[in-house]
Amino acid sequence: MMIKRRVVETVVHIAIWLGLYLLAILFVRTIGPFNKIDNTLVMPVTIGTLINLIIFYAVSLYLIPNFALKNRVKEFLLWTGAVLLAFTLVETLIDFFFLIYIYSSEKESFLGQFITNGLVHLFIVSFALGYGFIKNWLVNERRKEELTREKLSAELSFLKTQLNPHFLFNVLNMAYSSASRKGDDQTADIIEKLSVLMRYMIYESNVD
Repeated sequence: MMIKRRVVETVVHIAIWLGLYLLAILFVRTIGPFNKIDNTLVMPVTIGTLINLIIFYAVSLYLIPNFALKNRVKEFLLWTGAVLLAFTLVETLIDFFFLIYIYSSEKESFLGQFITNGLVHLFIVSFALGYGFIKNWLVNERRKEELTREKLSAELSFLKTQLNPHFLFNVLNMAYSSASRKGDDQTADIIEKLSVLMRYMIYESNVD
């Protein structure tokens, strides 16, 4: 069940990212300072998508479980900010020194491009935070449900083990009473000794 859930989740993620990627390539004509050349934006879209993927999964699958959920809030905030600034700087350097000369007819400022990329990455980080925290909350809820089921199963098993001795004691008491009423003292004495022996084996044999 767990493996199946992970496979489905992986397929959904691939479908969403691939869909957004193809949508941007096929239908978007401008992205920030970039305009289509030869009817394509493949290079900036590909680079941007890869960087967005790294940011999204670094925050949601690594930083949240290893820092935020372990009450290492300061470290989590510092690492999240570092990831955001580092990849914004990397993408801006690529855009400013390489892609703008190919896809833009206007001279763009480095700061303007940095701010644009930073806002996009901040949007990605916000989605990563939502996804990461919700994912871990759902995992914890499933664990709680499993623990509850295991506890109920253990309690049921315990009740079953308790039910059998009580049932046998009741049967022995009924047999003892029946034998006593009919004057069969020998049978009643055997039943009484058997009852005492069972009580000792079940309840008293583990006591020091």
